Amino acid sequence: MDVADEAMAAARRHGVTVSYDPNHRPSLWAGRGGADAAREVDLRLARQADVVVGALGLAGTYPGQARIGADEAADVLAEVAGLLPAAKVLATTLRDVPSAGVNDWPLAGWSAETGFVTGPRMPGLQVLDRIGSGDAFAAGLIHGRLSETGLERALACGTAHGALTMTTPGDVSMASLAEVEALIAGGSAHVRR
Repeated sequence: MDVADEAMAAARRHGVTVSYDPNHRPSLWAGRGGADAAREVDLRLARQADVVVGALGLAGTYPGQARIGADEAADVLAEVAGLLPAAKVLATTLRDVPSAGVNDWPLAGWSAETGFVTGPRMPGLQVLDRIGSGDAFAAGLIHGRLSETGLERALACGTAHGALTMTTPGDVSMASLAEVEALIAGGSAHVRR
């Protein structure tokens, strides 16, 4: 934690945009103070971030306490924004899992400039392997933010990149920017092997 704290502080001093993803794993905190310690660390680090991906993980009294539905996301992201006054962007997936092979893939974000916004919905996404899709969402979102296209466009990039990652084998994205752009424009994310 101290190393991450120092790195984030140094990046901020140099004007570098800092992102953070709480991505809580209970097994990693079992011998380190559990959920209470995880929450303390998450909030400490997230308060230094400009962009927080997986921001709904900071809602509640401990990480991942409650499953937040799409209808609650706007209010909960606003609450989390109150905990993180330096954050410029909060983003999250709102994945619904009808089955292991089918996911509904909506995403949402918040910024002080836009308030609550949603990304394109991808219902009934045929999943080959969902491992890495959250990281791919973060990468697409960051790409969109670096392109300075606005939060809605950044969410679209994250949505498409995460969807393409779920529909290809492995946990590392092999999607090209052209494929991401094609999906944003209405193309297909059908499973590719």
